[in-house]
Amino acid sequence: MRDPGPTFEHVDDITCEFWARGQLRRRQVASHVIENRSGWATIAFAFQDLRDGCYEPVRYMLVRWRMVAGRWHRDTGINLRPDTELRAHDVFASWDPRELAAAADVEAAADDAA
Repeated sequence: MRDPGPTFEHVDDITCEFWARGQLRRRQVASHVIENRSGWATIAFAFQDLRDGCYEPVRYMLVRWRMVAGRWHRDTGINLRPDTELRAHDVFASWDPRELAAAADVEAAADDAA
């Protein structure tokens, strides 16, 4: 049976972060719920993957989530209606990758200092 991955109670708790062996391998630098209705949510993420000890440039993804038995589960298939695609484009266009990466670096430095 395939591991369903992380599930979340509230749509606002959903993240794309990924930890392996106690290390943050994918850090989320921004997210935006584009659509949330009828037990389905579409979320845009800006993120950076860790490779060779350094975070790569900011990348973007859209993820479709489904509510099952009171928990949000990542859905493997994604079909976007044209109006959803336009809203996603607006979100991505509003994100400056340099600003997102700099903000994530500041937050990581603060976490390290704590």
